[in-house]
Amino acid sequence: MVEVYAITYPMVVDKLGHYADFLLACFAFPDGHRDRLRTTNALGRLNREIARRSDVVHIFPNVPARLRLVAAPAVEWAEDWTTGKRYLDMELPNE
Repeated sequence: MVEVYAITYPMVVDKLGHYADFLLACFAFPDGHRDRLRTTNALGRLNREIARRSDVVHIFPNVPARLRLVAAPAVEWAEDWTTGKRYLDMELPNE
């Protein structure tokens, strides 16, 4: 891939070479975890929940009120992860 794009996209190839360890980090995990790691489904659900709650309010009285409303789904999500409803756990998923 580097050879193919080196001439047309030299800056991208340079970044790929520099950050290869970070870009390929998912391959250090077992095969069963990769499907979960490569998607942003959990983050998308969190963003949709924040948007849904924000649409209900429309106007916030102040910045702390907005922060509380936006932070609440993130706190709930973090609690789910720490109490056992984990999207990523160390058990290999059934394949």
